[in-house]
Amino acid sequence: MRVSKLRDLSGALWVDDVCMISLDEEHYKGHIKPHPKDAEFLNKHIENYREMQTIFGNGLAT
Repeated sequence: MRVSKLRDLSGALWVDDVCMISLDEEHYKGHIKPHPKDAEFLNKHIENYREMQTIFGNGLAT
């Protein structure tokens, strides 16, 4: 569910071939300051994303 919300952030781009939520530096810094726990999902490959999508469906993995 969290990844789904992060994908909808203003300025966020989903990079499908590497399963990554990409934010430019300005948006990243602006978001991480009040939400530091989200850093693990932004501008980094999301490991096992496809497997989670298969197991949990689009509602939880995306």
